[in-house]
Amino acid sequence: MILEIILNGADLFRPIHPTRWGINGVGGIMKYKGKKLEGPSEAIIVLPRQNSDDLVFKFQAVLEVDDFDKICPIPLPPEVLKPGGQRSYNVESPKYKEELDQWAMNKTHYMYLKSIEATEDLEWETVDMEKPETWENYNKELMDAGLTEAERLQLLQTYSQVQGLDQGKIDAATKSFLATPQVEAENS
Repeated sequence: MILEIILNGADLFRPIHPTRWGINGVGGIMKYKGKKLEGPSEAIIVLPRQNSDDLVFKFQAVLEVDDFDKICPIPLPPEVLKPGGQRSYNVESPKYKEELDQWAMNKTHYMYLKSIEATEDLEWETVDMEKPETWENYNKELMDAGLTEAERLQLLQTYSQVQGLDQGKIDAATKSFLATPQVEAENS
């Protein structure tokens, strides 16, 4: 059975842009404990090398993806016209699912590449940020440069951490916060 959802317009399939949130379209600068937060989080990982300089990679949190959205707009499911003129969208279409999977993979590669762009003097030979079909080449280039699977996984883990996707660190920070005397007193 084909699952169809009825929508008033295709805009419901468009991604939400946090950078465009704000009151009346005007954003502000968030403060935490009275202090302005300064810039995105960053992480550095150093991969030691015996016969050459150590490899220093810097990752930075990716805050906006407007350029990605221009290059790779989210695919829309095919529109279905029902009897009586009612419109719906076939989100179970195999072609749509394939396009959505590719879009998601492209976004994953884009986010990784934008994050690792913070590394000084890092150049790709076969990756062109204007050509999504080249984005997955970074992994082969890392392999060709001599990075082992374990090292590539360390890079991926560092990327995930800087994006705020490390549940272990979140849990540890939460536990530490809840153990502070002020919080303990408030919970007593």
